Amino acid sequence: MLESYDRTLPYRIAFGLAFFGALALWEVFRRGRESQRLREYGFLLFATVASVAFALLHDQVTATISPEYFLTAKGLANDPRPFRAAVAILAVKASYWVGLVIGTTLLVANNPSPRRPQIGYAMLVKLAALPLLFAVLGAAVGAAMFRGIDLGLRSAAIAVVGAGAASRFLVVWGIHAGSYLGALVGGIAAVTIVVRRRRRFGAAAAADIEHAPLA
Repeated sequence: MLESYDRTLPYRIAFGLAFFGALALWEVFRRGRESQRLREYGFLLFATVASVAFALLHDQVTATISPEYFLTAKGLANDPRPFRAAVAILAVKASYWVGLVIGTTLLVANNPSPRRPQIGYAMLVKLAALPLLFAVLGAAVGAAMFRGIDLGLRSAAIAVVGAGAASRFLVVWGIHAGSYLGALVGGIAAVTIVVRRRRRFGAAAAADIEHAPLA
């Protein structure tokens, strides 16, 4: 079943891109290039591509540090594909939906409201980078913790990959754990910023209306 899932991944991604591409073309035909929905599709595409690009770089670097982590912990030892290609496919599978979730959550947080003005897409793009920034910070913290602090994991790593590769394995384990947690914290922070800014804009707009001179 997993092999079938892997084989169909490129087709599912291509179908998703074609589907949203067709919707985007329909929006251009109906409403022109200034369509709100068209901008939403573009933002979702940006968030997804950014997430995948980060994951590809992240996993290729960590695969260089500790191939054992991917071969053992990620189950790639039995993968017939070239190691680097298998790592790349694993990165895409683990990240494309994260970008979609983050992008969709930010769009929902920025939904139109008569009382709270929306923030611009330029700001949304900047906020979408927060999970990536926090993932980098989390990776650094995770690597330091797993490598330098006795968390009871070294014996487990030695049992899995041997004493010679245990340190590298722990570093990469920490990088991945820290990245996941950092991305989660960054996503929450980005949504919180959207909500708070919209509240502030709404309060400022209400104050302007209240103090506006009567005609």
